[in-house]
Amino acid sequence: ARSSELVEFNSVLSRKLRRQGRVREKAMEFIDHVSHEFRTPLAVISDYVSILLRGMAGEVKPEQKLLLDTITVRVNDLGRMADDLLDVSRLKTNGLCFQRRPISPQSVVENVFPAIHQKANLRKIEVSLETESDLPMIYGDEEKIGRALLNLAMNGLKFCGEPGKVAIRVTEEGSLVRFSVRDNGQGIPKSERKKLFRRFQQCSN
Repeated sequence: ARSSELVEFNSVLSRKLRRQGRVREKAMEFIDHVSHEFRTPLAVISDYVSILLRGMAGEVKPEQKLLLDTITVRVNDLGRMADDLLDVSRLKTNGLCFQRRPISPQSVVENVFPAIHQKANLRKIEVSLETESDLPMIYGDEEKIGRALLNLAMNGLKFCGEPGKVAIRVTEEGSLVRFSVRDNGQGIPKSERKKLFRRFQQCSN
């Protein structure tokens, strides 16, 4: 009797696991679809804002430029959110790919710093960039390194002190090149640092 009960239990457990796997797969497909669908309207908004900022539809007043710059920043924020959702989806399905190649650390920073600087200006935050001269080439995925640096910097802009200051540094340390972001906010309490690795959780401060 116990043997038949164990077989039945294993059968029920297997069915539940398969059902959960299908639900998870459908959820990842939904996230992937939504993230892709975001692309088209975001690209259209970005193109029209660019046309307005270049004055192709008439003179742009300073107040209007400020509003258009804000729209650009928010569109870029949504684009990064879509990229992050896609990466999470691909991680769950082991489909996240890396394009590793020799890259210049300066190139990584130069590609993302304009977006950081633009958002810092809108929020009246002082942002500084320090890169050592003659940094060696590194081997990695330039897009993903840049996105990680961008996300850290945007987080610094969000939680820095008053007046806000964010510093980005790229330094050579032995055989490594270190990208670092530091802000003058109060930081994360040691007791809450484990939350950094939990989904949908944020520190109380």
